[in-house]
Amino acid sequence: MLQLFNVYFTPRFLLFLLKFVLYRAFINQFSISTVTCGGEITKNEGLLVSPNYPRFYPDQQTCVWRITVGDGFFISVTFDYFRVCGYFLYSPHCLSDYLEFRDGLNDTSPFLSRHCGNRIPGVVNSTTNHLYVKFVSDYSVNLYGFSASFAR
Repeated sequence: MLQLFNVYFTPRFLLFLLKFVLYRAFINQFSISTVTCGGEITKNEGLLVSPNYPRFYPDQQTCVWRITVGDGFFISVTFDYFRVCGYFLYSPHCLSDYLEFRDGLNDTSPFLSRHCGNRIPGVVNSTTNHLYVKFVSDYSVNLYGFSASFAR
């Protein structure tokens, strides 16, 4: 035990404190300040991350990315990390926070998939050279979000 200012700290608490400080230092070195919430993307490959990733995403966000690759190609999205809170963390309906994919450039394009929870989704593939990606967060529980890469 360590005594400081007449307060005793157990080894377990000191280990917790060390982990917390190291975690905060780790998170602070990964500030992605150039990330925007949505936009038009016309590249053959790139990275999609939730706002503030790897920190908690903010309340009441709606981000829409419209990805276009060359004619005759398809788009494939692979996830590296995924923690997005749905109505319940394991809700199949994803009523509050979610990430949605559509096969085209707008919200009326054919639906591909909607994801929430803490399981990394499988690969998402378009059937055209366009992909509509929408991230929505509500006003309640926020998590770390997602990191995914896309390529044609």
